[in-house]
Amino acid sequence: MRIHYENEGDTLTIGLAPEHREVREARTGDLRAGLDQDGALTRITVEHASQFLVTALAAYVGVAEADEAPARDQLPPGGTTWYTAESSMLSGYGYNPDEETLDIAFKKGMYRYYGVPLDVFLGLHAAESKGRYVNQHIIGVYPSDKG
Repeated sequence: MRIHYENEGDTLTIGLAPEHREVREARTGDLRAGLDQDGALTRITVEHASQFLVTALAAYVGVAEADEAPARDQLPPGGTTWYTAESSMLSGYGYNPDEETLDIAFKKGMYRYYGVPLDVFLGLHAAESKGRYVNQHIIGVYPSDKG
């Protein structure tokens, strides 16, 4: 299996079989599927992958409405709660209070920030401009990995 993420185009491609077997492509919305002559799936391509991942993660772990203000004692233990974001910079974000990790799905990729205190997450959630808050209080302040 080959997995490739193209950051500039925000495209995720998962190759399931050798390239030479593919003979046709099926498309629906942001998803493309490569099929061989027998109709077997050989490749999946996801355009706007960051938004797709936010949606997929939200379906798995649950997503809260963006306007719901999480109370300190109401964040579920042992997992990440995802929130959608109306922002030109990011699609969504998720916080795990047990691990103090903040996952942010930017329009151009996914990042995980470590050691983020609950107050910083609550500040992001309450911020009128999510992008400005992330730039001022998170990027360059907390260690991160690109996902």
